[in-house]
Amino acid sequence: MLPHTTLSVQGIPLDISGQGNSTILMLHGWPDTAAVWDAQVAALAPHYRTVRFTLPGFLPGSPRCYPSLDDLIALLDDIIAALGDQPVTLLLHDWGCFIGYHYAASRPDKVRAIAAIDVGDTRSAASEWSFGAKMVVLAYQLSLALAWRLPSRAGDGLTRLVARVLRVPRSGKDLHAGMNYPYHRVWLAGRARWKPLARVEPHCPMFFAWGTRKPFMFHAQRWIDRLRQNPANRAEGFKAGHWVMQDAAKAYNHALLNWLSSLDTPH
Repeated sequence: MLPHTTLSVQGIPLDISGQGNSTILMLHGWPDTAAVWDAQVAALAPHYRTVRFTLPGFLPGSPRCYPSLDDLIALLDDIIAALGDQPVTLLLHDWGCFIGYHYAASRPDKVRAIAAIDVGDTRSAASEWSFGAKMVVLAYQLSLALAWRLPSRAGDGLTRLVARVLRVPRSGKDLHAGMNYPYHRVWLAGRARWKPLARVEPHCPMFFAWGTRKPFMFHAQRWIDRLRQNPANRAEGFKAGHWVMQDAAKAYNHALLNWLSSLDTPH
């Protein structure tokens, strides 16, 4: 049996599995929980220490919260300090990418490498979207932002409707409007809004994976081309939708392990 422990930081439970000299810290997105990483923990824990947690306010029945980016960066600071204050590899998906990119940009000494899934440099991505794609993004994201403001029953209902339309691979009864605060922060928070980085240009090695079975991408081809100029980076598409780590778990885990191994091999 591999080592498994739990730890609480700022009241957030951490699930810690495996062992090794390197730590992989996982950040999920909407509308997920830490459970979205089950397949990755199973593949990585024999070789690395894996750490995952559910973002504040995302668990069913959890209190409503409205963290700023500074709040979430402080949470990650405290988590990494509790883990021994050594640089970590970030494994990111969806809003986890948004948060993780900001963290890496503000705390480069804390991040050894980044493995990001399906959300890249969104500013450059938007410049390549068709008018139809822009309208789809605007419609579903504003709907989720609005749902956060509505009374709980109406907000939960709208959230579940959007999830069905988007074919989210989670049960509707577990979804609630309280997990929509990232959308509200970006679209409707005024001066307190979350702003994307001007450019996502990692200071460290990066593996970017995306699903090819989608109507549009959350990255631009020219951004992929820039990533590939660094031999330490990897960029690869998988026959999957937005949830690459679930839709193509075996292929993705194999590629991820190979890339992580290359970082550990002296050149």
